[in-house]
Amino acid sequence: MTKREQYGLTFSHWVSPGNGQRTPMCRKDVIDDFSFLQVINYFSINETKFLIEELEKAINGEQYDNYPSSQLFDDLWMELHHPNVHIYETDVIPMTDFKELLEEWLCFLQS
Repeated sequence: MTKREQYGLTFSHWVSPGNGQRTPMCRKDVIDDFSFLQVINYFSINETKFLIEELEKAINGEQYDNYPSSQLFDDLWMELHHPNVHIYETDVIPMTDFKELLEEWLCFLQS
């Protein structure tokens, strides 16, 4: 079972009827404690790669950025606090799970 399946997320593309532009989407059909994970919907390839790198550092006991920053993250409160990732101050997911989920998202974005 993938992390995406474990957390009940689906990855798909929304196709604009006007110009046919494809937009990647991460959705959760059932509202539950992990609905906050839909936030990865807004992560670009570069932001996803950056977060994976920081999570790898944290998991491996290396120095990492506790508060990842970019233009996107200015509006998103996220803290990497080993062994968890805290999003919106109240939502928590294990770093290893979040890293695997981001790796799946990255593969989807690159396909």
